[in-house]
Amino acid sequence: MRDRTTAHIVWDWNGTLRDDNWVLVRSAQDAFAAIGLPPFPMASYQKHHQRADFFARLAGRPLTRAEERELTRQFSAAYQLHNRRAGLRRSATRVLDQWRAAGRTQSVLSLSPHATLVAEVAAAQLREMFAIVHGRPADGVSTKAVHLRRHLALLAASAGRVVLVGDTPDDVRAARACQVPVLLFHDVEHQVYSQSRLLALRVPIVQRLDDVAARVLDLLSDG
Repeated sequence: MRDRTTAHIVWDWNGTLRDDNWVLVRSAQDAFAAIGLPPFPMASYQKHHQRADFFARLAGRPLTRAEERELTRQFSAAYQLHNRRAGLRRSATRVLDQWRAAGRTQSVLSLSPHATLVAEVAAAQLREMFAIVHGRPADGVSTKAVHLRRHLALLAASAGRVVLVGDTPDDVRAARACQVPVLLFHDVEHQVYSQSRLLALRVPIVQRLDDVAARVLDLLSDG
């Protein structure tokens, strides 16, 4: 059995610790309304999220270039507005504090722009919780595996003692590419991926942040 006290969590930020999935959905809804497209059901958003021709799939028909440009513009404006109101998940601070109080370490890795991530972590008064706060560089690629590999090197920690906790298929791909265990957090009420899409990835899933610590330790013990 591995030493459970040396366990390290690499936390995803958006959608995991930060409760902002609703911002994406609301922004898309506002963009559709702004150009006169009919509303879409949440199930449709979850089905098509992050797939090619996302807006066209939501609309249920091909879109003109003008419609695509205007949807993108309206989405960006709505996102900036709603994102100001996004905050941490209710139990996030407690979970982070309990993990640190147990003598374990943690860090944040996000595909949000680095300056944005640093500002949001600071605004949430969480900087002291993390060994590293690592966002996407201005010229960085949008695939998380590249950044996770760099993140692990910065930690200088054994990959066997690290678990990535995220909420998307990209988190799973990154963890597998770097050969570290992964745990997905899936809040059924506020998730941009359907549960069936995440279950198909065949990785452990928890529905409460409060269950993360115990599951992470189990994963490391099993490994």
